Amino acid sequence: MAYVETALVSQAASYNLASLLAVKDELDIKAYDKSQDVWLLRAIGQASALVQSNCAPRFAVEGWQETIRPDRGMECDGLARRRPIVQLARYPAVAISSVTASPGMGTTTLTEGSDFSVNKECGHLLRLDPINGGPLPWSVAKLTVQYVAGFGAIATEQCSISGSTPVVFANSGTFSLDQGVSDTNGVAFTRVAGSPASLQYRVDVSSGQYTFASADTGKSVNVSYAFNIIPDNVVEAVLRLVVQRFRQKGRDPALMERNSPTLGQQRWWVGTTPGQNGAMPPEIEGLLVPYLMGDLV
Repeated sequence: MAYVETALVSQAASYNLASLLAVKDELDIKAYDKSQDVWLLRAIGQASALVQSNCAPRFAVEGWQETIRPDRGMECDGLARRRPIVQLARYPAVAISSVTASPGMGTTTLTEGSDFSVNKECGHLLRLDPINGGPLPWSVAKLTVQYVAGFGAIATEQCSISGSTPVVFANSGTFSLDQGVSDTNGVAFTRVAGSPASLQYRVDVSSGQYTFASADTGKSVNVSYAFNIIPDNVVEAVLRLVVQRFRQKGRDPALMERNSPTLGQQRWWVGTTPGQNGAMPPEIEGLLVPYLMGDLV
């Protein structure tokens, strides 16, 4: 048994699981038509929160710190109760930033590939024998793991600074987390909230754009950032929920029947549809079966 403390250290830029453009395309609303944007963005956020609340993994890419304290009683049982695998609370893992072990007063930094390996899909850390590469039981030392988790990836792109013109990268549209900036000599830039000075940068998390100081014009920098890759069936579930709500806008929810010379007879369900136990219709819930609450690892 282990005692685990999980803390969110880097919040995702957005928790929306479908884009405004995708929703507009589904509803056949032109991209330049902004008249429904406020309502659509609110509906996307609410539908995304509903989908996320019913699923075990967190979809948006975020930064986490996890402290794992194994039961000290494991020492008394020798290797019998010690396991070679540590389960991370958040998965899939995009990247492991650091793993440190604190068996006593000191702290040891473990190296991926020689001290441990990672199954990113299910968030497993496998302890390795640094001599022969075979699995070893984890010790009873406290482990601290810094990692990025969610459905996405980390990209590193190089650009040449051109005044204070914001830089747009290949995956800026699905930007989730800043992962740092450095020049080609490895000198790190500092992120700031206001206007950047030399060796500083600012990130607009809503657009994923990076802005640098005019004083650094001409410098080449490497920009690392994490971006979301939301599974298609999750996106479809959100799209269906938003479209369903859009079609119901302004409708009397208590109306059971209407007769019209031009429209004929209209009826719709009040409350849940047949076979629906919660807030999501069964055909939408079916899209989320691979991610529903439960043991997915």
